[in-house]
Amino acid sequence: MDVIARNEFDGLIEQAKIDVLSNSLDSSTTENSTRGLQSEHDDVRLEPYSGRYKTALLAEEEDEEVYEIYESTLTLNFTPDNNNNNIYKISGVGADKDGETTIKDGFVNHYGKAWWHEKTVNGRLEVLSRGKFDFQQRNFDGTYITNGRKHGQYTSFSAITSS
Repeated sequence: MDVIARNEFDGLIEQAKIDVLSNSLDSSTTENSTRGLQSEHDDVRLEPYSGRYKTALLAEEEDEEVYEIYESTLTLNFTPDNNNNNIYKISGVGADKDGETTIKDGFVNHYGKAWWHEKTVNGRLEVLSRGKFDFQQRNFDGTYITNGRKHGQYTSFSAITSS
């Protein structure tokens, strides 16, 4: 497996952090809509949903036209950051056909913009996910890249809720 160099992958993670943090500090951004933590009523802030999510993603090998659909289940936990009231920390676990993962780090800002870094239990595969949560609809739209150079788009990512 051709892998991304450690410093290159760490650089991608650092850039994701910067993108989300800089967006959380800019209160004039046009992303302040019903999709993040701000509802259509300006005085009501929505919160992210901690719970189970079902996901599907389209995996593409770098420089190849090989596609594969991966389905997984993630349990995401969102906890307020004590140092920044515009940020929720993301933690949790996941599972797909390749095994189990643990979320090592990540956060979402009050506009729904998020990133997180997962690592398989055996430590070989790492995944960086980036995108935007819609807290009202309890879904996520985004992309991912692995240290094994697979990358792609989440084709679905929604909370599993009881009816």
